[in-house]
Amino acid sequence: MNPNEIYYKKVMTSIGCALLIFLLLINLYGVLSAVLPLFFYQIPSWYVAYSILCGIIDAVLYLAAFLLPALFLRLLLKGQRLPVSPMRLGICTTPYLPLIILSGISICFAAAQLNAVMVEIFNYSEFSSQVLWESMWDMEPYEILLQFVTVSIVPGFCEEILFRGAILTACLPFGRSRAIIISSVLFALMHQNAEQIFYTFVAGVILGIVYERTGSIWSCILLHVCNNFVSVIETAVFSKMGATDAGTLTVLLIECAIFILGIISTGILIKRFFSQKQCLRDGVFGVEVSSSDGYATYPVSSSAAVRGFFRPTVIVFLCICVFQILLLIFFSAVMFA
Repeated sequence: MNPNEIYYKKVMTSIGCALLIFLLLINLYGVLSAVLPLFFYQIPSWYVAYSILCGIIDAVLYLAAFLLPALFLRLLLKGQRLPVSPMRLGICTTPYLPLIILSGISICFAAAQLNAVMVEIFNYSEFSSQVLWESMWDMEPYEILLQFVTVSIVPGFCEEILFRGAILTACLPFGRSRAIIISSVLFALMHQNAEQIFYTFVAGVILGIVYERTGSIWSCILLHVCNNFVSVIETAVFSKMGATDAGTLTVLLIECAIFILGIISTGILIKRFFSQKQCLRDGVFGVEVSSSDGYATYPVSSSAAVRGFFRPTVIVFLCICVFQILLLIFFSAVMFA
């Protein structure tokens, strides 16, 4: 076994350890989120204060569930004296960022539609859709604002810090494409939702490409926040207009407008890609990227990469995620039946 393979295995083991800590924290977050309301439901006059307080606590707990494993991974790699690439925290100044965001949202939207068709084949979406519709009635303005914070801003920030800023960056020395695929697979399984696996994998790939090409974690965070914000807008529309023809038409018009703008943006970016192909290795969209940065500085063969990926800690993480996905499917089928 050559030194590069040893390094790769140590990185994957460390990533697995960080993800196991994440699972512990995110499940603790789920328990606390379920228990916390029990202390306030008996006091109706506190409802608004309760909602705001729960939103703040929910955001803090969710942030901790992602940021602590990200910090642990960085410290663990440094503790083993392994080469650690710095997280790309520079502000993205490319003028193409609005086009990148619109393009990314439209591709994620297309993946979500394809995902919905795939899910429909297995008839899994009925129960989850019913729960979703029941959760969006009669939302007050402050509740919509809380949704924006807890559904859009907080996940967009902390999920990107862990999966792109920490995990993808740790894998970059073994190749850009490999790093993007690894982080995307783990990102998709992290959601532990069978209904979203394909969609979240594609979203992970898009976010990984944006992170790698723009050289900034903030561009990923902004794309992630904007993508989630679309769902917040749709929730707000349905909460005010209900599942009426007018509500459905409004949401459809919003989606069509975003999708059309996204297609145009994608076309512009593709045209630029092919017109300046010779420059892409050294920079893209006005952002300078080192020609050696991430281009398999420590090359590992494909077969060794696959074997090295399945470290004991990663295997345990995968097994827990698959078990929880199957458990959710089982309970969904039982409850809906």
